[in-house]
Amino acid sequence: MESNIFQPVLLWVQENPNMSGLVVFTISFLESLVGPGFFIPGVFFMSGIGALVGAGVLSMWPTLSYAVVGAVAGDYASFWIGMRYKAKIKQWWFFKKYPRVLIRGYAFFKKHGGKSVVLGRFVGPVRPIIPVIAGMMGMAPRNFLLANILSALLWAPFYSSPGYFIGASLNDFSLEIAARICAYVLLFILLIWICHFGYKKTASSAIHSLRHILRKEWEFFGARAGFASLQRALTDKRFTRRPGQVLQANCMLLALLGFGFTAVSLSYHTGIFYLNDVWYHFARSAHVLKADWFFTYVTKLGEIELLKYPLILVGLYLFFKRRFAVVAHGVLLVGSLYVAAKLFKVSFHYARPLGISTAVEGFSFPSGHTILVTGIFGFFALVIARDLIPRFRIFPILAWLCITVFVMMSRVYLGAHWALDVIGGFFLSLTLLFLINIHYRREVKERFPVQVCLVLFAVGLLFGYGEQIASHKLLRDYAGYQLVYPEKQASLNDWEQDRLSSIKFRKDAFGREHGEFNLQVVDDPQHLKASLNVNGWMLRPTFKLSYSAQWFSGHPAPEHVPAFPLIHNDRMPAINLIKRDGKTAYAIAFWYSGYTIEGKPLLLGRLSELKRLHPLPLVTVYQGKLIDPEQLNMISMFKKMGYTVQTETFSEIPERQITLIQAHRASTSPLREVEELLGQ
Repeated sequence: MESNIFQPVLLWVQENPNMSGLVVFTISFLESLVGPGFFIPGVFFMSGIGALVGAGVLSMWPTLSYAVVGAVAGDYASFWIGMRYKAKIKQWWFFKKYPRVLIRGYAFFKKHGGKSVVLGRFVGPVRPIIPVIAGMMGMAPRNFLLANILSALLWAPFYSSPGYFIGASLNDFSLEIAARICAYVLLFILLIWICHFGYKKTASSAIHSLRHILRKEWEFFGARAGFASLQRALTDKRFTRRPGQVLQANCMLLALLGFGFTAVSLSYHTGIFYLNDVWYHFARSAHVLKADWFFTYVTKLGEIELLKYPLILVGLYLFFKRRFAVVAHGVLLVGSLYVAAKLFKVSFHYARPLGISTAVEGFSFPSGHTILVTGIFGFFALVIARDLIPRFRIFPILAWLCITVFVMMSRVYLGAHWALDVIGGFFLSLTLLFLINIHYRREVKERFPVQVCLVLFAVGLLFGYGEQIASHKLLRDYAGYQLVYPEKQASLNDWEQDRLSSIKFRKDAFGREHGEFNLQVVDDPQHLKASLNVNGWMLRPTFKLSYSAQWFSGHPAPEHVPAFPLIHNDRMPAINLIKRDGKTAYAIAFWYSGYTIEGKPLLLGRLSELKRLHPLPLVTVYQGKLIDPEQLNMISMFKKMGYTVQTETFSEIPERQITLIQAHRASTSPLREVEELLGQ
């Protein structure tokens, strides 16, 4: 039943276009009407309508016409309400509880006049109230109707266009698949809207509570003689009565505790130490070419060889402008960050991760790149935020945190640091940053020349990147960050006698043992793949968007559904094949083991039967269940292909016996291999 859930819906929409148009009209009308318009997510519904149009479920022009007419009717109804009831509206329950809605709408209308009817339709906070304000203010009905129609003609295609492009991109798929994908896209948009709505409801009260706590803490310091010196130290020279410095002092103490906890976890292998292995293996398994280049560029933002150019330019400008206090604090910050990084690296002497082609010099903990990028960019962000009005102060802080997080991710992704290195570096840098910034705000009152310094900083960064590209250092670093997978030499006897370690269980993307292998083959992957192809095994679809759409099909054939990317030892399968036997489908995958026997790699494989699952509504995937290789006569098949075969039985738990096939092929010349395949 679940697989055909969209068929009757799609059939009803196609057979009743007028009824679907009525639904579109109703949504647009309520979204524009005062009252319901405050709660109905217009972006969500219009994106959904656009997606259905793009996917071919709804016709474009009739649907847009219904949306425009509904928007015009809803706004005019709100205008009539404002014109009819005027000041009485202020006594309505909703506006008595939320008077700022009317105040904000009145201020917007007063500032923009008649244009506010057009502009207000695209501004979320005032969208439903502007027509009411226009009616209360006595705007001429003819002028309002003209602006209303114009804004609706712009609004309907503008709000539905994101969904339209999503739906249009699904035209290569069947109507049912496209509708299923659209449903999940709309669900995702609705989730974002709910999170945004919840944030708006809770953020103001949370900020108010935080300010109240900081004010009480500030008054506590001022009321006790023993804390008078501490209060003076936390006084902002420009805003002497604001407790903003108390927030920074609290953050500094929390950062210091965070660094201590990270250092203890690393030293005693407790707490969050397990994150090192988990993120090391996850980062190695997630490597792709474009991400390698991206993170190679990003990680440069934490290198003093690149940062010296923007720092010198900004420092010289501030020096010639006689802003000596700013320069002194900047020099003190950079110097303390650099010294702290070197000092703690030597103190902990923790080794770096292995597995990249060129080993990074020096010790690992804490991450010097993270320390520099957190401190330097953070100082700029806090200095800039100080001069902004409160509602805009969050933006430089968010920009700083985004840059810092990306540099932290780059160090772990590229294999240059452990997870605890970047976490510890972040907390250590925050401690020094807040300490120096508290002193800066106490001593410096003048405004910071934001625009000029940002331009100089950007020019310095571009020059630094250009110099690294011209000298080929960026290319050398990119090559040095490439992953390597060491191969161990082993003898055929050691393998047959089960003396090799870590070859019976698959290790997932987090380095944990996750399932057994039931095939071990010593052979070249290309020859093994060709031999299996001859015996009816086909290439399984890779993990791509075009194939992934089959997950949303009602009854997808297993050979058309992409396999989930299973990892072993941080690598994807070298071979991934599928075979049909009547109604049953089987999958076989082989990974490199890290061992080489007689010049050929030892491949570890899983033979499984594919079972259909529904992890989410409307989604179908296939999961492999390990089976006995003899269920498909694998022993005779390998012997037929010219392999020497032996079997073994082992168990992870007593109740479950695993039959393991070990096969190897004697070394032959390339010409002989071709003859063998042709003979088969």
